[in-house]
Amino acid sequence: MKKVIISRNAPDLEKIRAISDALNIFFKDKQGGPYEMLGRLLEESGEVATEVNRLEANGIKQDKGDASVTKLCDEAVDVIKVIMQIVAHYEATEELSAAIDRELKVAVDHNVAEFSD
Repeated sequence: MKKVIISRNAPDLEKIRAISDALNIFFKDKQGGPYEMLGRLLEESGEVATEVNRLEANGIKQDKGDASVTKLCDEAVDVIKVIMQIVAHYEATEELSAAIDRELKVAVDHNVAEFSD
């Protein structure tokens, strides 16, 4: 079976991309198309909302589980994985990196961030 190789010291975005690639290998043709990915994105986003409600002691699901920042982060990673799968589906990982750079430039241009190097 094909494997994804990733350094433990890789930047987080590369690690998430590797997780996405590994899931694509594992599930092969079971991933579905972009609409199935959007369905998973919505489902995972709902799980993030559930964890926020638990942490804020708000909403109808607050009594159906313990509030946990760890669970929130696990669900957030699931959202990011699906987004990375969508980006990979359209072979747009380089464009994603460029978009991140553009967003950083906006923050720098608005004087709310600066580069350290």
